[in-house]
Amino acid sequence: MFTVPPAIAPLNMTIVVRKAKHLGATRFSQPLDVSFKRDASLQGKNTMSFFSEFSLTDRESCEKAIYHGGIAALVSAAFTTFLGIVMDRSFLVDAALISVLAVLVFRKSRVASTLLLVYFVASMCVMWAKAGKPTGLAFAPMFFMYYFTAMRAAFQLHSEYRAEVAVEAMGEEAI
Repeated sequence: MFTVPPAIAPLNMTIVVRKAKHLGATRFSQPLDVSFKRDASLQGKNTMSFFSEFSLTDRESCEKAIYHGGIAALVSAAFTTFLGIVMDRSFLVDAALISVLAVLVFRKSRVASTLLLVYFVASMCVMWAKAGKPTGLAFAPMFFMYYFTAMRAAFQLHSEYRAEVAVEAMGEEAI
């Protein structure tokens, strides 16, 4: 019996493979009887999905959301830098601002995460106004969700885990 990992089989299925004698198996060919059954042992267990990255349940999930928001900002800054080199040098100013905000997001700054989200929304509105139509809709919702979740996580981290964050900050200054 072979159990499929949850990422491959989101319905918590188990693949049962048996030699099928009734299908005319010979010495040289042995057809397999493959059947699927619901795996009761995986019922109720937390399976990962894309949207589980945006849920904030504990301190670890808050830190992970902030990290992912910072990575999304660095990816945006890299793409904007590429556009600045290829198209217009004014994009380099945007890339520098996004990079600075990304570094501050990694440092768990509530102001920086909020400014990053506001800057993203404002730049998308300006870009859509200049183009006359909404462009970049393939990636805009994804970046918005990462920035918004990073902002929520920064506020939740500072409000619910304030004592732990203060101890960490004092430890960094002592080093």
